[in-house]
Amino acid sequence: MTTTALAIATHESGSTTTDDRPPPLPRDNSSLRHRLYTLSAFTFNLETTDGTPADPPSFQTVAPQWRRGDMIPLGPGRALRVVGERVSGADETPVLIVEDVSN
Repeated sequence: MTTTALAIATHESGSTTTDDRPPPLPRDNSSLRHRLYTLSAFTFNLETTDGTPADPPSFQTVAPQWRRGDMIPLGPGRALRVVGERVSGADETPVLIVEDVSN
């Protein structure tokens, strides 16, 4: 199936539906189901270069590492650029120092 095709799902009840969502995972494929639903999310606090909380003050992502120059997209025409990172301890939320580069 190509990415532009519609998914046609036959459910256990025997009914068939057509929509743009992928068909549900089969019940007997529990290891794949487990891997898909247990993706880790990493939380970062965001601060501006003067130490005040950025807007937004934190965000969650599946990317565990951010480097100087990386862009954090916030929506159409809105982004933050990473200019540094501060990690205080293993149990503390890492802080990304960012600057607003919105258009």
